[in-house]
Amino acid sequence: MEQTILSNLTLISSGTILLPLIIGLTRYRSLDETQKILGLLIIICTVTELTTNIMWFMRMRNLHIYQVFSVLNFNLILLVFRNHLGKRWKNPLMKFQITYTFLAIANSVFIQGYFSFNSNVTTSSSLIFISLSVTYFYKLLREVKYQKLEKTPMFWISAGILMYYSSTLILFLLGEVFEGSTLAREVALAAWGLNSIFNMMINTFYSLALWVKHRK
Repeated sequence: MEQTILSNLTLISSGTILLPLIIGLTRYRSLDETQKILGLLIIICTVTELTTNIMWFMRMRNLHIYQVFSVLNFNLILLVFRNHLGKRWKNPLMKFQITYTFLAIANSVFIQGYFSFNSNVTTSSSLIFISLSVTYFYKLLREVKYQKLEKTPMFWISAGILMYYSSTLILFLLGEVFEGSTLAREVALAAWGLNSIFNMMINTFYSLALWVKHRK
């Protein structure tokens, strides 16, 4: 029973990616550069969700799809932050993207394997996303100019990323702590359900980021 409920919740969570996808496609011509990068990420997310769900129903291994997605997701999110953290961040973040991509590929090939859950990449990227989001909000606090944050796509993107990756990182660490214990199954099921809810929330934040029209 629990498994069925969680499976349905996962499908609903995956389906929420259609909301930012539809908004992005209908407003494509009026999107700014940041929103277009986010739109590309949404398209990749949609293809990933569709592919992995089909493979899951066909009883096929799909973790290697997530490994490819994690690299693309990382590079696109860092590209967004590169454009908003200031000039002094651009070159260091670009070099970091290249290095991180190489290490992620090496991890898949030589360390954790291509058909396994890439926990090393997932944990490290979550920490990086959290750090960049906090850095962005700190930058906003230091700026003296007034701006309507609810009309700023980057505000919604950073808020969604901070909320999602900080929450899922805690869930992942809890899973590691309780692994092998008598509570492992209960913790895994709870984490599965909560992750689906957090996924719905970040898709909502992405939708808002694509919906608003940025005013300088």
